[in-house]
Amino acid sequence: MNPYDPCVWNKIINGKQCTILFHVDDCKISHVESKVLDDTIEWLWRDYESIFEDGSGKMKVHRGKIHKCLGMTLDFSTKRQVKMTMTDYVSEIIQAWDEAELKARDGYVEAKKRKSRNRTSAAPEDLFKIDEDAAKLPCEQASVFHHIVAKALYYISKRARPDTCVAIAFLSTRM
Repeated sequence: MNPYDPCVWNKIINGKQCTILFHVDDCKISHVESKVLDDTIEWLWRDYESIFEDGSGKMKVHRGKIHKCLGMTLDFSTKRQVKMTMTDYVSEIIQAWDEAELKARDGYVEAKKRKSRNRTSAAPEDLFKIDEDAAKLPCEQASVFHHIVAKALYYISKRARPDTCVAIAFLSTRM
């Protein structure tokens, strides 16, 4: 176990490092020899897949240079580099917002674009101004708002856009 991150485990196999990264029920395994990967996957199947009697624990294996994991696309196509993007995940959030806007048709107003001046936050200057007389969102719209803010809070603001943390954290208080 890595002393700095308990979700990262390393083992030297055949003189090379094998690394397993764990996140809830997802794993990323790497080693230079595909036979080591095959053996490790077989071990995981043998010891862990059978614990779900209803078959819901069916393990899926993805191989190759490009992986999608936790909202990220990890691209290992370039030697000694990894490119990480969240473009697809951001597109899902935007699509969810657009669908909610079309369904509600209740006068959403797009925020005015402001000139960028070496800002450290994506939050607008009037972020904390609250209209206490504003009507509460109907349940269905509140649910969509909660879903979108949660997706942004847990993934986007922590992994790809830390400049949105203040705005997303404030929005989470408005749910």
